[in-house]
Amino acid sequence: MNDNEIKKVSVSIPTYKRSEKLDNILSSIPDHVDVVVSDNGDFTKKWVKDKHVNVKFFSFEKVVDMFINWNNALNQVESEYFLIPGDDDLYMKNSFSVIQKYISQYPDRDIMIFGHNVIDNNNNKILKKE
Repeated sequence: MNDNEIKKVSVSIPTYKRSEKLDNILSSIPDHVDVVVSDNGDFTKKWVKDKHVNVKFFSFEKVVDMFINWNNALNQVESEYFLIPGDDDLYMKNSFSVIQKYISQYPDRDIMIFGHNVIDNNNNKILKKE
């Protein structure tokens, strides 16, 4: 995967009052991937913002409708492709290689849906979905 291919993909995360979960997902995303967070109500703790300096944070001063926050997250993306996970999701170590492989293989696709694993609060896999 080269730098130009990497820049084609961004992660856009809407969040609301879940700094610890947000920290987990941000920690699972490689530093070279562009990440945008839309914080509904400006609840993200300062330590999360300080830890993830490569992430662009956008906040609303007051709580807005969930879909307004999601749309704000999407409107901040500047890449050709984007991922929009929940703030309590995590990416596996090879996720971005797999995603890039399919983007390269099927560049004309508008939507791609990937499998997922269900994990417990300790990030242990309890159910695998393809």
